[in-house]
This record gives sequence, structure tokens and C-alpha cells, in this order.
Amino acid sequence: MKRSGFTLIELVIAITIIAVSFTTIINIFINTSNNHRQAYATTIATHLLHKKMEQTIYLPFNSITLEVGTTTGTFEVPFQNYYYKKTITFLASDFTTSAGTTYLKKVSIKVWNPNNTMGSIEAVTAVSDHELH
Repeated sequence: MKRSGFTLIELVIAITIIAVSFTTIINIFINTSNNHRQAYATTIATHLLHKKMEQTIYLPFNSITLEVGTTTGTFEVPFQNYYYKKTITFLASDFTTSAGTTYLKKVSIKVWNPNNTMGSIEAVTAVSDHELH
């Protein structure tokens, strides 16, 4: 006589398959959430970097001269967890670092958030006094 229904082994196998599938799906959601947080932090850092670079390169050339060296700081609320490091050096005409005053400056800005695993982003540009000497 044949009985209808599932055996205990069939139920255990079915539950195991469901558990493995569920675990995989949960891991996908967790990884997606982490990736989203990291992408969001990188996007904010990129915008802050752009803002800091714009504030610096649109200063008159002589004002940038006053800022030669390295400065560090944080951004205003609500971005106080993001830090920046701004380095301004003089450049020779061949774009190598110069020890003296020249008509070119290298502006390097690095932004990071120590509370996030995003690492840091950095942008570098050259600024001139618009009078070629």
C-alpha cells in the first residue's frame, strides 16, 4: 500500500534548500546595503572635494599665494565627519615642484571620512596668474 505525503528525509532536504536560499538572499541584501552606504559616502566626498577646490582656485592668484603650504580641517554641519587636506605648492614651468615663487601653483585637495571604509579621494590642479612670463 502506497501512502501519500512526504517522508522525513524529503522534508529535511526541502528545509535545507530553503535555509540555504534564504541565507544567500539575506547576504545579497546586506552586501547591497553596504555598497550603497559606501557609494553615498563617496558621492558626498566628491561634492565636498569639488566645493573646496572651487573655493580655492577661484581666489585671486595672490590670495592663493598666502595659502601656500598644507592646511587640514573639517567641513561644516552636516558634513563634519568629512576631513580635508589642502596642499598648495609653487610649480616650475615644467610642472615640477619649485622652491621659489613662480607664476604657477599646484593645488591638491584630499577628502576622507574616517568613519567609513570609502578610503579617500584626491584632486590635483595647476593654477596660474593668467599672465604668462
